[in-house]
Amino acid sequence: MQIKALLLSVAVAGALNVPLAAAERPGVPAGWSAAGQVGKQFEVGYDEQEGAVYLRSLGEPGEQLGGLTQTIDAKPYLRQTLMLSAEVKTEDPKVRAELFMRTVGAKPGAQGGESVNSGAGWNAGKEWTETKVQVGGMVDEQTRSLDFGLVLQGKGKVWIRNVRLVPLGPVVVQASNMPLHMAIDVAPSVGRPVNLTLRP
Repeated sequence: MQIKALLLSVAVAGALNVPLAAAERPGVPAGWSAAGQVGKQFEVGYDEQEGAVYLRSLGEPGEQLGGLTQTIDAKPYLRQTLMLSAEVKTEDPKVRAELFMRTVGAKPGAQGGESVNSGAGWNAGKEWTETKVQVGGMVDEQTRSLDFGLVLQGKGKVWIRNVRLVPLGPVVVQASNMPLHMAIDVAPSVGRPVNLTLRP
């Protein structure tokens, strides 16, 4: 009897085009900003089943970028080296995406007259994987802001949850630099990190 009831509910849901589980809810999490082609070639939202935020392509985005970012004031982290970590997974290991963090300073550099120090990493597949990213060197008096987030290029879907920004103290590390996130603009600084749980 229970099996019949279940089959009936599936049939009714299918006929009405209503998902059995909670639907994905499009929308950028509070305190975060959409970047790149989100809203055009990409969509951000919350997936209740995964307890995570998703970033996915719409249609055929080609080599376009979509991103979910946050920018914070660097002053609270003066003379600290920072590590960004998050759990991530993709619908396909071939999806081109990255977790990134970068510092922007006042010293002259290659990026529009500013110095940019970046780190990015990706080693996730179809199962949840913790990914960690660091930038080379410490936050110094010349560092204005810290940017971090998730970027997707081209077709695919990626999920992210359990974001953490961890001060490591006055240690020096080598940055793992990748070009993908450097082409994406980020929002103005909002102060300290907010809503790292990525709730809607």
